[in-house]
Amino acid sequence: MNQEPAMPVPAEKSDDQPVSSRFHAIIPSLIGACILLLVVGAQCRLVVHQNEGHFVYPLDDTYIHLSIARNLVQHHVWGVTPYQFSSASSSPGWTLLLACAMRICGVHLLLPLFLNLIFAVLFLVLADRIICRWFAATPIWYRLLLQVGMIFCVSLPNLVLIGMEHTAQTFFVTAMAALSAEVLSTAKDRPLSTSVMIGWLAAAFFACALRYETVFVVLPVLLGLLWRRRLRAAALFAIFSGLPPLLFALFSMLHSPFWLPYSVLAKAAINYGVDGGSLLHLWYSLTGPTLRPILILSAAIFLARFSAHGLWEKTQTFLALFLFVCIEQMALAPSGWLMRYESYLFGFGLLSCGLAGADFVSHVRKHHLLTQQRTLAYSAVGLLAAGAVLPSFAYRAYHGLKEPVQATHDRYLEHIQMARFISDYYDHDVIVVNDIGAISYYSHAKILDLVGLGSEEPLLAMHGHGKFMSSKELDQWAQSQGARVAILQTDWDVVQRVLPGNWIFIGAWHLPRNVAFNSRTVGFYAIDPQYANTLRENFNAFPLSPEVVRIRPKTP
Repeated sequence: MNQEPAMPVPAEKSDDQPVSSRFHAIIPSLIGACILLLVVGAQCRLVVHQNEGHFVYPLDDTYIHLSIARNLVQHHVWGVTPYQFSSASSSPGWTLLLACAMRICGVHLLLPLFLNLIFAVLFLVLADRIICRWFAATPIWYRLLLQVGMIFCVSLPNLVLIGMEHTAQTFFVTAMAALSAEVLSTAKDRPLSTSVMIGWLAAAFFACALRYETVFVVLPVLLGLLWRRRLRAAALFAIFSGLPPLLFALFSMLHSPFWLPYSVLAKAAINYGVDGGSLLHLWYSLTGPTLRPILILSAAIFLARFSAHGLWEKTQTFLALFLFVCIEQMALAPSGWLMRYESYLFGFGLLSCGLAGADFVSHVRKHHLLTQQRTLAYSAVGLLAAGAVLPSFAYRAYHGLKEPVQATHDRYLEHIQMARFISDYYDHDVIVVNDIGAISYYSHAKILDLVGLGSEEPLLAMHGHGKFMSSKELDQWAQSQGARVAILQTDWDVVQRVLPGNWIFIGAWHLPRNVAFNSRTVGFYAIDPQYANTLRENFNAFPLSPEVVRIRPKTP
């Protein structure tokens, strides 16, 4: 027997309209995208104003990606210079995406900025779609609130301004985790949707192509699939997530002795050579402010919901994945550096908490009451969030807006001026450096990178006897390559350890500040004594910004 059609919802109650309503479906992410564009636009204007009309990225690493992408397009060489292979990018997928964009649009400095804007907007749309997909009755005000929280607490404007792979990483990791939660929460006797499987495997492929830390997400998902006896799905997931690093490893070993990117090997040696191990690193992370608040909040929500939902409900599974990944990141990977390393976890974690909140709000709207058990659980979580999390999130939002703009001026005074100096006086010479991005992008010099991101010789030395080159080995390498000068950030510990005593100190630049790094001094050295007078003349003649102090050695 046919039923009477349901009465339409009155127009004035727009937040109660079904998700199929076009307005209801797009308005939160549309407003979120507009807010993001306005904030990034204001930041870019400040960047250009304070850097004498030039747009500058907050980190030198962005120029590494640009240089490799340009050399790949123009010279078919995967390297920071066209002279040799150098796997300086820790994100092969992002560098390849930049190269594809350059192939289509040409070589433009702002390509990373525009690509990051696209992925940041896609992330906002994705977060809103997941909320609507899982909890269709979520009111529009709640979705708008979550969009604003995502923008400022994930620090999306900061990630966009940095111009690296982190917005794309946040997008694909979040998509992979959400679809993983759907797969894991589906009973074994129920078939998986074809569209879900395709999206899930594609997200895994692209996420693993962007950052090697994606293994932190892959591991708990595989464990969950095995636990749920989804063996076929586990095999497919392992293949698609392992394929990108495997393909790059084969490509890298065709051109070098290493299967990992040089940057991964070099930074691991610098940052974790004497840190006391993963447990000590985890302890420092737990006692520090970076990820602890979001970890505490998500853990409290997970426990508050456990008695009612268990583990294999979508939101609970999503929360459990986040907790697992967060602890892995804190134990094994860095954080900081303008909040870029941990930002994907804030996107992941905030969405997991937001989903639990959407479930709560939907339940209240549907039943107009709460059980005593749920009232106590959610009240405790709310108090915990207000007392322990919101101040930390406010701090993160404030510094995520302020520090990247400040850092662009630091890069202008330091790396851009270094690149100009080399381009003016040593544009086709061999130069020893330890920060290679802007130099490789704005000059044609042949770079010897003593850290190992742009040159394999220091990595070969580490591979051979487990430590960086000695001073003697560095001097012999530089002399054998015909290097004339060295321009080094002398505050770096590794530079101080290996700097040869026979190199002639000509002078230094001292920066007024450096918000992203601890180094503030750039030293100039003549490797061969016959070039000392020429380097001294160039050092004195270069039109240095008045904000930077020019230091000259004392004459005897």
